[in-house]
Amino acid sequence: MTLIEIIMSMAIVVIIFAAVMPQIRAIRIGWATARERSELVENGQALMDHITFSLMKAKRIMAVSDPCDVNGFIEFRDNNSNIMRYQIGANNYVQFGPVGNLSDLAGPVSSLQFACYSPYDLNTPISDVDYIRSIEVQAGLPNPNEMGRDQSLTAWAYLRTNYLAEEIIVGTEYKFDTGNCHTPSLAKIDDEHYLCAYEGPGDDGWAVVLIPRYVSDKWQISKGTRFEFDNQEGRAPELCQIDTTHYLCAYRGPNSDGWAVVLTVNTGSWTVSKDTSFEFAPNTGLPIAQDAYGDADTSYRPALAKIDSTHYLCAYMGQGFDGWVVVLTIDPATFEITAETAFEFDTSEAKAPALAKLDNAHYLCVYTSSGDDGWVIILTVDTGNWTITKQTSFEFASDRGHKPDLAKIDDTHYLCAYSGLDSDGWAVVLNVDLTTWQISKNTPYEFDTTKGQVPELQKIDLTNYVCSYEGDSGQGELIDKPASIILNVNLGNWTIARKTPVIKYSYEGDAPDIAVIDDRHFISAFDGYFWKGHAVVLEVDLQIRP
Repeated sequence: MTLIEIIMSMAIVVIIFAAVMPQIRAIRIGWATARERSELVENGQALMDHITFSLMKAKRIMAVSDPCDVNGFIEFRDNNSNIMRYQIGANNYVQFGPVGNLSDLAGPVSSLQFACYSPYDLNTPISDVDYIRSIEVQAGLPNPNEMGRDQSLTAWAYLRTNYLAEEIIVGTEYKFDTGNCHTPSLAKIDDEHYLCAYEGPGDDGWAVVLIPRYVSDKWQISKGTRFEFDNQEGRAPELCQIDTTHYLCAYRGPNSDGWAVVLTVNTGSWTVSKDTSFEFAPNTGLPIAQDAYGDADTSYRPALAKIDSTHYLCAYMGQGFDGWVVVLTIDPATFEITAETAFEFDTSEAKAPALAKLDNAHYLCVYTSSGDDGWVIILTVDTGNWTITKQTSFEFASDRGHKPDLAKIDDTHYLCAYSGLDSDGWAVVLNVDLTTWQISKNTPYEFDTTKGQVPELQKIDLTNYVCSYEGDSGQGELIDKPASIILNVNLGNWTIARKTPVIKYSYEGDAPDIAVIDDRHFISAFDGYFWKGHAVVLEVDLQIRP
């Protein structure tokens, strides 16, 4: 070949390579981009599968970020009651695990968003965790190849919470008195503070502020400085709020007579003080019955109901175990207590009375009368001279109606829980005719066939009620375990059903009292193992929402 032919051949080869190389490079870049995109999609799909699979099995959503937040998070309770969380970490990787112990799961990601919806509207995001049933998850995945496109993946998860049973979740117990505690009584100050009065060391009367707070994803309870409001005797106390800092406390005081005192709560230091004690039933003189373990009989606890800001109805077991009631008047300037004319509403026997307000002049009173039967009566208060009369009484439990309690359903219906035959737990809806003031009852329901003593009721909503009581410990007749259930009232026929299994907490405990924190949380105080004062937060998970 001549030199010219060689040059021409080389030129042709260069031209061919110049034309082909861009194509080869484009094919190579396209293949690498496709491979990286495939890996990106595969990793992203694994991430989305992990999130949706976990959320579909979630028992309930606990917290979630705003749907517009690209650095979003979501927290949920799994089937083992662990609080789990997804979030973006500092290295842009998605992290997952129990709250406080997260680890890298997948990534990096450029965004992670959660939009939550009710089952009736999949277009408008909601933030109320109780109504969340479906969740849209969006994740942005950056392509490491400069020539590649970022990926945006979307997935939906539908929560199966409606298929799970209702339950009560018990928090960590807190011991607020290591010396002694019997028959504690609770009164709400605000959502984070509760006054607790109880019979403490030496059978004296004590009070303390309990402070339940949701900290680091769990309920923790602390307390203020405890205060001795009666250094002689202060048994079976009962509390009623006067205002945000003052509380009326009625109890069995010196000589086992009826006493009352106004307790003052300092909302800065959460300390308690008192005003002058007043003996409203000086002739009671009943010895306090105790069992073999020294637990005081709660039949001796008086009942309180607020009439107005200066008058309070007090029902109690008086001399001869008869039923008495009196209006206590409080001076708003000095908080001194006086008593109006007492009235004997049952001349045979009236143990463990409980009161519910019908209106300013009428009050429903349930109690245990002779033969341990359950009775109910309407007491009428003359708001002019503060004298008391009664309407016709009604026997709601002819076999046994021991230590009943009341919760208002509506103006004419009241839920009553009590200990029936063989100390089992029973409940019944009582009907009140507001014209004739006659009382009737619906079908009773046995909510615990083993043991259900000293029940205490609190309202969740119109149809659901928390009932805490002394349940069976399986360790003999004299040893109890505090227990709680949810009772559901059918508003059509006024029948009652148990909505949750019985949840028992603590090793041993008596006389649990409960107070409302909010519509899903309640604080319970009780006489715990070896007569110590215990408190715990109960979380109600009804699963009745859509």
